[in-house]
Amino acid sequence: MILPGWFATRMDRIGGFEKAPHLAVAVSGGPDSMALLALAHAWALGRNGRVTALTVDHGLRSEAADEAAGVAVWCAGQGIAHRTLNLTLGQPVANIQARARSGRYEALERWCADAGVLHLLLGHHRDDQSDTFLLRLGRGSGLEGLAGMALETARLSCRLLRPLLDVSKQELVEIAATLPTVDDPSNRDGRYARVKVRRASAELDALGLTSGRLAITAGHLARAGAAVARMTDRAMVRYARPHPAGFARLNTAFVAEEPEVALRLLARLAVWVGAADYAPRFDRLERLLAACQAREIRERTLGGALWLRRGDELLICREPSAIAPALDLGQPAIWDGRFSIRDPAPDWTIGALGPEAARLRTKSRWPSLVLRGLPVLRMLDGSRSVPHLSLHDGQSAPLILHTPPRRLVDGMWS
Repeated sequence: MILPGWFATRMDRIGGFEKAPHLAVAVSGGPDSMALLALAHAWALGRNGRVTALTVDHGLRSEAADEAAGVAVWCAGQGIAHRTLNLTLGQPVANIQARARSGRYEALERWCADAGVLHLLLGHHRDDQSDTFLLRLGRGSGLEGLAGMALETARLSCRLLRPLLDVSKQELVEIAATLPTVDDPSNRDGRYARVKVRRASAELDALGLTSGRLAITAGHLARAGAAVARMTDRAMVRYARPHPAGFARLNTAFVAEEPEVALRLLARLAVWVGAADYAPRFDRLERLLAACQAREIRERTLGGALWLRRGDELLICREPSAIAPALDLGQPAIWDGRFSIRDPAPDWTIGALGPEAARLRTKSRWPSLVLRGLPVLRMLDGSRSVPHLSLHDGQSAPLILHTPPRRLVDGMWS
């Protein structure tokens, strides 16, 4: 069983904490997250810090509200602050697990941004890492995907920390034996790919593909991936010109780079422009790179982004058909996964500029396809604001910031 001393060593190795650290811990109520919460609370107290437990209620199970309340009661007894974050996903939803995961991370990171908390701890463990490796292997992922989950991942508002990646599920269950825990039935639902992988673990163990060995393999790949990531950072600075309005230009000379670097350039730009949770599948990236190398690309879509050849450059902008519908404001929000709105008034609505871009083409040198994806704020009285074109009618509009899921450089992809 792991002990608080081991956890302290791991956290100290991660480093980067303030003198009196404030940690946010994602807590579902299961044994993994409850064990993490107990360990993190003890570690923070020893450094004059504190912990806030965050429980996300996805609104998908009637029991979830009671489970969150149970976590809150236990936290209160331990002197731990607790917050329940409620999501409204709606039903039915295609690929519900992916949508729930996306909404969960968005809610957790938004809370950290609003509270000024720099560290968000997640309870992923060694078995999760091996599951991730196998799932990505089945999808034909490249080096980056097979490296699995990182111990530390920097995001725009905080950094995600997974201090338990070397710990088995069983060890966490033993730690949580004296803690109140809940059981999510979706973890046993055979419709989900991750559950199928877990059920096949016995057969894999017999072949020597234990969770420990798979996690070690993912670690080896992560080190190699980190080296390639640094090369990609340098190439990104050399070839790409991102714009704060959410589009980018890429010099086609990037095809002279090593294929692994060139593929990562394309993957990063796809996520940055297309606001996706994950990079496009590896085989699709390979086809896009091959088209760029053969100078055959004219216009295509990939990862929610539109890729257009313009002379010696690729113009990469948001795919019009993938843009989110208009959103009524009233509280801070993120629209289209790309733009965060601060201090909004309830009379405002945000949406895409759309066909109106044709009339505004003369006010900007940007292509019409870029303009179509720009955010426009509208009021009930018909007034509007297009911040990126410096167009404003009537009263001042809420602040809009381009906040893509990930940055393009600075180790954000390790």
